[in-house]
Amino acid sequence: MSTAVDQPEYVVVGNIVPEDEKGNPVEPEIPYGPVKPGTTVDTPYGDVEVPANGGDIIIQVKVAVDQPEYVLVGNIVPEDENGNSVGPKIPYGPLEPNPAIITPHGPETPGIVINTPYGPVEVPVNGGDIIITVATEVPGIAVYEKTAVDQPEYLVVGNIVPQDENGNPVGPEIPYGPVAPGTTIDTPYGDVEVPANGGDIIIQVKAAVDQPEYVVVGNIVPEDENGNPVGPEIPYGPVTPGTTINTPYGSVIVPDAGGDVVIVVKVETNKKSPISDIKGNPTTKQEVVLPVASSNNDGQPVNIDHSENTDKQLPKTSASQNNDHVVISGLILTTLLGLLALLKRKNNN
Repeated sequence: MSTAVDQPEYVVVGNIVPEDEKGNPVEPEIPYGPVKPGTTVDTPYGDVEVPANGGDIIIQVKVAVDQPEYVLVGNIVPEDENGNSVGPKIPYGPLEPNPAIITPHGPETPGIVINTPYGPVEVPVNGGDIIITVATEVPGIAVYEKTAVDQPEYLVVGNIVPQDENGNPVGPEIPYGPVAPGTTIDTPYGDVEVPANGGDIIIQVKAAVDQPEYVVVGNIVPEDENGNPVGPEIPYGPVTPGTTINTPYGSVIVPDAGGDVVIVVKVETNKKSPISDIKGNPTTKQEVVLPVASSNNDGQPVNIDHSENTDKQLPKTSASQNNDHVVISGLILTTLLGLLALLKRKNNN
């Protein structure tokens, strides 16, 4: 006896694959399922039906392409009756075409009217060169039969082309004209004169180059009048030439080439001391004034001349030894005088 078995529902899975007309993917794949075959699934590109076996479902997506703006350009071409050029071509445009208007005969696009040196002209729907026939004087016609024809002024156009010394552009080209040849026009690089045939006018522009500041270094060198150093050298800089700098010897100006700046310092000669004079001249008469206390002078200073020759004079010695003897003799006399004064006080008492 057989028993009924529940069969699982048959379902499928897959991806929604958006591609362009050439089979290139244009968006990421979108998974779907599990769903039963034949199910309709909603996608950003519209509804699609799941096939019996599932799997990838390719959707062709039309990709929008940015179309460049349609503009009109061309030239105004002046010619005489024989097709000979009577002036330079004058470029016009770019111009946006006029929108179409509905007429009883259908949509029509009127031309754009532009002004030229030869009068207003209408630009064709597709743009391009516009030939203007300019009437010229015909020889052989009597003067009184001539019809005055206004000849347009001969005009030229071109560009101001700034370049450096090597012919490299240093700025955008600046169009000029239409103007008459020989006209002086103002440019950011100065006034220029338009040549007879117009065209590009090359202006050589000297490119500015940042120059490093010129600086110098050196030393302040103090010397005496004989060129002997009297102090340590003092470095200065880097500074620009002509700079005034302060030194212990006063202000000095840095020379153009920098380098050592010698300052002559006047050095005072040391004065000789009395002792030096004695050593240099042993026969100099030196007077030493010592206070001598006695009953006759009442303690008034007495001049003692050590240069006198007496029988009690000490043996001759050098100048330094004489000076030492004077000092020692003074000390001894001072001591003796003190003792005499002390004894005198005791006797008085």
